[in-house]
Amino acid sequence: MTSLLSLLLLLAAPPAAPAAIPTPEPPFAAWVLPGLVYVRHQPKVPSELAGALRRGDLVQVEKIVRDADGKHPWALINGGGAVPLGALRPGTERPEDARVNGSDATFVYARVSRPKAPVFVAPEDHAAIKKREKVRYLLAFVPDPELQAKGWLRRSSGGYMQVRDLEMLTPSPFTGELKPTLPLAFVRRTTRLWGPDKSAPPQSVHRYDRLPVLGESAGRVLVKAGAVSRQFVRIAYGHKRPAGIPRNAKWMRVDLAEQTLVAYEGDTPVFATLVSAGRDPHPTTQGVFRIFAKTVHSTMRGTGWADYVAEEVPWVMHFYQGQAMHGTFWHDQFGIVKSHGCVNLSVADAKWLFDWMPPPLPAGWHTLLPGITDPAVYLDVDRGGDQPHPPTQSNTPKAGYQWTIDHKGAKKVLLKGVGE
Repeated sequence: MTSLLSLLLLLAAPPAAPAAIPTPEPPFAAWVLPGLVYVRHQPKVPSELAGALRRGDLVQVEKIVRDADGKHPWALINGGGAVPLGALRPGTERPEDARVNGSDATFVYARVSRPKAPVFVAPEDHAAIKKREKVRYLLAFVPDPELQAKGWLRRSSGGYMQVRDLEMLTPSPFTGELKPTLPLAFVRRTTRLWGPDKSAPPQSVHRYDRLPVLGESAGRVLVKAGAVSRQFVRIAYGHKRPAGIPRNAKWMRVDLAEQTLVAYEGDTPVFATLVSAGRDPHPTTQGVFRIFAKTVHSTMRGTGWADYVAEEVPWVMHFYQGQAMHGTFWHDQFGIVKSHGCVNLSVADAKWLFDWMPPPLPAGWHTLLPGITDPAVYLDVDRGGDQPHPPTQSNTPKAGYQWTIDHKGAKKVLLKGVGE
C-alpha cells in the first residue's frame, strides 16, 4: 500500500524542470539557437542595436554580466556587443539545420523551372509534400554532390526538391578593375575594334573586356588600339567627391546612365565595375547615402506584380530603406538595368566591396549596423554620366551634419529582407 501511494504521489507531482545547460567560464565559443537574435550595444532592453545573429552563427563569449535588475544574464561577445545568454549554446558542434544557415554556410543556387514545384519532407518520390514553390523563385540549397547526383537537392530552409524541377545557377565570374585608370570602358557585348589603319581588318573585343578611354567622337570611343562603337560599351568616369563627404572617407559612385560603380578612397579611385541597378517602375533612388547595415547573406522577397523570392543573397550592403548593394547569382548581364531597386553586383565584386568598407563584420556575426562613431562609407547614386549632378537634397550630407541611423528601419530590414 505504501509503495502504491508513493507511486501515485510521484505520478501526480509536477514534472521536474529540465536541467540547466552548464555554462563554462568565459571566454568560450558558442552558437546561436534562435532564428534571429539582436546584438545590442548595452546588456539591456531597450538598448541601441549593434547588429544581428542568426541561428547557427558562431561567436566568442568574452564575459557574462547581468542587467540592472540582476535577473537576466547577458553574454558580451566578440565585436563589442551583448546578447541574452539564453540565446547561445556553448561549443562549436551545431545541429545540422543550424550549421547550414550560419554566417559561415555556403550554398548552391537554383531557379524553380516547374510551376508549383513540390518540396518533399524526404528525398523520396513518394514522400509527403511539405509545400510548393512558384516558378522562377530563386532558392538556396545545401551543397551535397552525392545527393544531387541522385536527383535531389536539400533546401537550406528545410525539405528536398528534385533537380529536374530546377535550373541550376552558376554565379557570374565577372570581376571589376582594381586601381583603374579613368575613364575606363567596359565592353557590353562582342564588337569590332577598328585600328588606325582603315585598310586592316578590325579586331574583336569581347563582353567585359576593358579599355582605357582616350576620348569620344562621333559615336565612337577612342582607345589606344583604335576605336569602338559607343553603343557597345559602358564607361566608368571619374567624379568629384560630393560636398559633405569627408576628404579621406571611403565612398562609391553609382552612375545610373552608364550602369557603373567607382569606389574611392578620398579622391583616389580604387575600384571600378559594372552594376545592374533598378528598372522602371522601381528605379534605384538617387542621392548621397551612408551604408547603414552589412549582412553576410539574407533572403529577399517582393509582393504584388513583383512577386519574387531570392534566398540567401550574399554580401548585402544596405543604403536606403529596402534598397541595397549585393552579390547577384541569378544573372550575368551587368551593365544594364535589371533589379527591383537594388544595385546588383557580381558575387566577387560584392565581396570585395563588403570587405573593403569599414567597419569589418565581427567573426560570426550575421549583420552589423555601423554606429555613429564608426567610420562612415558613403554611396552617391546619380544619373550624371561624366557630369556632376545636384544630389537629392533630403539625402545629402552637409558640413557639420550629424548622421543618425534609423535602427527601427534597420530592424525592419533585418526582419523582412530587402528588394533585389
